[in-house]
Amino acid sequence: MKNAILFVLLAMGLLSCGAVPSEITSRTGFNVIGATVISPNEPGWFAITSNPGAVALGKFGGLQGESRIVSVSIIQVDGTLSDASFLADAKSAKTVNDNPARLKDFRASSQEVTFKRARCIRFEARAQNATARVATAGAVYENNVGYTCRHPLRRDVAVDFTFSSRSASNALSTAERNLAESFFDSIQFNDNYFDQL
Repeated sequence: MKNAILFVLLAMGLLSCGAVPSEITSRTGFNVIGATVISPNEPGWFAITSNPGAVALGKFGGLQGESRIVSVSIIQVDGTLSDASFLADAKSAKTVNDNPARLKDFRASSQEVTFKRARCIRFEARAQNATARVATAGAVYENNVGYTCRHPLRRDVAVDFTFSSRSASNALSTAERNLAESFFDSIQFNDNYFDQL
């Protein structure tokens, strides 16, 4: 499940490179293995990557160095794992700081939930990024919220969906939380591309 974390970090890195991709239309649909994803209902979002294994959409913030990312990535897991073992692995992947040189003041929490008929870990994580700066504001914080779920139709497939904010704020704003929840609510589990597994 660490590949889902690396995917979000890679997407953040691509945003910081400065290239501005073409904006997508609000409420654009994307199909990935086992799910359909709808882009946020506001202007300024663009596709960072889109393929059957992952979708990442980004939007720049108000200050140089600020960004928002919504992402969905597909993870193959051992289908023989019990739900308890799967959830324990997901919790570990989302709540352990595996890069303490870059991420300072790391705080994370998780809880087991059922979301859209799937067994999931709902997670939140916050850390100061010691290697990045936001113009005129100084310190950069990465705030993440999301779910890692065992697919309700396939025990060997997990779906990770995350809202990430990189900004000078050490917490998600109410507007960001509302945007994240709207994005999560739009995700539909289905049998897309299962024949490719």
